[in-house]
Amino acid sequence: MTNKWRPYKIFFDYPQYVEARDRLIPQAEDYANRIAGLRPTPVGGAQSYAGREEIQVWSDLWSLIFHQKMNELAAEAGLCRSQIIVIQGKPIPKARARIVSFGGVTRGYDPQSKQVKRTRAEVKSQWTCPPLAGPVELEFTFCMAVTKSSKQQVADMLKGLLKHVKRPDCSNMIKFYEDCMIGIVFKDDSQVWSEWGIKIYAKEAQTIIKVIW
Repeated sequence: MTNKWRPYKIFFDYPQYVEARDRLIPQAEDYANRIAGLRPTPVGGAQSYAGREEIQVWSDLWSLIFHQKMNELAAEAGLCRSQIIVIQGKPIPKARARIVSFGGVTRGYDPQSKQVKRTRAEVKSQWTCPPLAGPVELEFTFCMAVTKSSKQQVADMLKGLLKHVKRPDCSNMIKFYEDCMIGIVFKDDSQVWSEWGIKIYAKEAQTIIKVIW
């Protein structure tokens, strides 16, 4: 699934995780409150259009910070492990294979073979473990470069007030990078039991992948 806040690993009520979960949740909540701030009180009222937008922006940011902090705390506590992979450059969506005919022979080819080769090399240079054999969770943050706009619009993009709601879509970008990790980060993409992605505007285009196992 994409564009959904996925539960951190220790959220599930397995007996061995309940105590640790309850201990870590307040720490993550306090951290999110410090970074994102407390729930805003819009000047025009919470029921106004602008008020609802302001609260939604805060809620999205708070949730992202909270879940990332929970995974970080869980990793520090030895409940799970994680590693960050950063791919510089414009995020790449998965493209369909193409078919060409030459001399009466029809063949298929991958138009992204060079992009795949470069991306796999970058992933391999950063990944520090053998290919994982167990369950894997993936978190994708696609940083889309701000477009040419007014200063106010650029500021709103970087604050998250303006969402990236145009192509490429999250699902196609997730598919591209997930396929590039096969055989390097994990043995098969069937091991990925949970994944989500978010598109945000940023000064520099890049893809940030958090692998949790």
